[in-house]
Amino acid sequence: VTVNVAVTDNEKVILKQWAKGAKPANQFSETDTTFTENAFTVSENGTYTVFALDNNGNKRAKSITITNIDKTAPAITCQSLKAM
Repeated sequence: VTVNVAVTDNEKVILKQWAKGAKPANQFSETDTTFTENAFTVSENGTYTVFALDNNGNKRAKSITITNIDKTAPAITCQSLKAM
């Protein structure tokens, strides 16, 4: 699933990251995933947090919960018919 992100600020945004789980802005670090476009892709349902840092050092984090990823395989039922 693609998560679209709009980050706006009156200063230049110098860093955008995302991480799995709910996470406050002060807990983001170099190990979290950086993204440069306005979207990132996830493959599991769950909560994800987006982080933004502007040129003046202001930080903000926002979480989103994804629930629409279907990984359940289809069910198949087979039945044999008697020959007449």
